Amino acid sequence: MLKTKEFADLCGTTKETLFHYDRIGLLKPAKVSSNGYRLWSPNQRAKFFLVSLLKESGCSLKEIERMCGNGTEAQTLSWLKQRKKQMKKQIASLKNGYSQLSELVNGMEALSGVSWGELHFEKCAAEKFRLVPLLQEIQDPATAEAKLIEILDASKKKIDPTIRPIGRLLERKTAETDSIRMLGFIFCAKSGKAGVALKMKSGKYAVWYTKGLPEAHKEELQKKITEIRNAGFKCASDIFVFDQPDISLNSSTEEQTAKYMVLVE
Repeated sequence: MLKTKEFADLCGTTKETLFHYDRIGLLKPAKVSSNGYRLWSPNQRAKFFLVSLLKESGCSLKEIERMCGNGTEAQTLSWLKQRKKQMKKQIASLKNGYSQLSELVNGMEALSGVSWGELHFEKCAAEKFRLVPLLQEIQDPATAEAKLIEILDASKKKIDPTIRPIGRLLERKTAETDSIRMLGFIFCAKSGKAGVALKMKSGKYAVWYTKGLPEAHKEELQKKITEIRNAGFKCASDIFVFDQPDISLNSSTEEQTAKYMVLVE
């Protein structure tokens, strides 16, 4: 038999936790000595870990005691199966959240050294995406996000509604004539089979970052097209606009942060 401190060390917990579990009847010592000391069996370690596991998964101590302490074997098994299903959903949710948080952190780290509004040229490898075309033409791309559900209506069975687009595709021809026509939303290639395959070819790209209200984005786009021409290049693809993370609580809800890329030759 082990004393409470020894059993606590074996389980990686504290004496106070074991005392509390004893008081509420969740995990009682195997024996109480004549002088009042609690004595524990090493075999009780398995039940302690079960309690800890269920507690970490979101169960209350009362819930655990009701099902594991007072329920029949069949009831306990049924309840544990339900908890297993719930934990599987929690794991999937945590993985998704971790993936999104990692992307946010990576995106913000990449933005830390950005010179806003500065045009530069870089060689890029080919990348694949999915493009969900607009169901109706929208002249002002700034209003497209508000109509996202409506726009994706025809594809809602093929795209997980929790997956957000990573950007937009703007038509090159109209952008070069002082107008902007949005062709559709860009999604990651693994987002499903909705829409059509979209390939960003390898080659030299004009790249710049813009942050501000929609009208500022439009003005900056026109300026950059002129700068590209002045640099001796011409646009050879539609314009990829990738949304960038912005978690500032002080920024306007209408402000947008985006990376613009267009193939040049």
